[in-house]
Amino acid sequence: MWLALNQSSYLAAIAILATIALTVHLIEKCAPSKDSPAHLASIDGLRGYLAAFVFLHHASIWYFYLHTGIWRVPPSNLFTHFGESSVVLFFMVSGFLYFSKLFAAKLRPIDWRKLYISRLFRLAPLYFFALLLLVLIVAIKTDGQLKQAPLDLLAAIARWAGFSLFGTPDINGLEGTALIIAGVSWSIAYEWVFYSLLPLSACAFGIRPPTRWLLLGWCGIIIAIGMHAAPKILGMFLGGLVAAALVRSKRFCQLARHQVSSVLCIACLVVLVILFRSAYHFAAVALLTIPFALIAGGNNLFGLLSNATAIAMGRISYSVYMLHGIILFVAFDMVAAPQASPSLLVHWANTLLLTPVVVVLSFLSFRYIERPAMEFASACARRRENKSP
Repeated sequence: MWLALNQSSYLAAIAILATIALTVHLIEKCAPSKDSPAHLASIDGLRGYLAAFVFLHHASIWYFYLHTGIWRVPPSNLFTHFGESSVVLFFMVSGFLYFSKLFAAKLRPIDWRKLYISRLFRLAPLYFFALLLLVLIVAIKTDGQLKQAPLDLLAAIARWAGFSLFGTPDINGLEGTALIIAGVSWSIAYEWVFYSLLPLSACAFGIRPPTRWLLLGWCGIIIAIGMHAAPKILGMFLGGLVAAALVRSKRFCQLARHQVSSVLCIACLVVLVILFRSAYHFAAVALLTIPFALIAGGNNLFGLLSNATAIAMGRISYSVYMLHGIILFVAFDMVAAPQASPSLLVHWANTLLLTPVVVVLSFLSFRYIERPAMEFASACARRRENKSP
């Protein structure tokens, strides 16, 4: 069964990626986005592919989960890296964007309040929407009956509402509640730890943030200790720091845009998949830093990252990341009979049918949840700037 994944799932992966791209292209044709052109096109396009890869990763995990009842990474190196390497690169993207702000802070001082309000409105609305769906699914799975003391139930939901910084306990006695969203919330917790540590990181750049923001940084350390944050995971953001330092060199950016650099990016990824079973090792992260830095410097992998469809995929990447697990759970656990143990062909056929659903629902959540929240945050920032002397 494990060998079958290695031999026959690659065509399914290509078909699913093509379906994602085609669906996004058709949506953009029917309802063109009014967003401004991407400032970092390659980074935005990269996000789109990373979210799609995470979807493939969890779809492959579901196949084995339906057969064994054990949630673990798939036996295929490639499908494992679809998930793990994508998360590492997501962390590097965050590191790159915010360490770049620290590098530029002497010329353009950081408005810390604006930064955190922007992050809150960027991440919170969709996160809480996904949490609402999760609680609704828990209620359905537990037949609408209270199977936990009311205060314990509220406490469990409150811990989830803290962006998973305080854990993701089972809700209302439903074992494996986190599987409803494929467990992706752990990475959101690490994102918030990273954001909270930025004021302390600024000190290393010779920047002295106001005291209240330095206190936030110390709170971030306390939370990281409390959640037993793994240093190796937090260290992944430093790949973004390396990239942010390198792209300050015009010479590096010129080299990054060369086609030879595209070949180097692909070669690094191939070596990564062949040599490393997991992306969560120092050597694997170091190897991933090379293609990421080149992409941050403007490499577009022969145009794969900078075309309009890739950028549109990047626009809805957060929605895809947060919602795909819920869609997979509803389809494979609630609609289909979990005990059916479908064949590999049937499983990938079902996943292919779900792919447009994931894209369309992600597009709708971006348009009606994410974008309005971001626009509101921008409007608040403009009003505050207008009131400032």
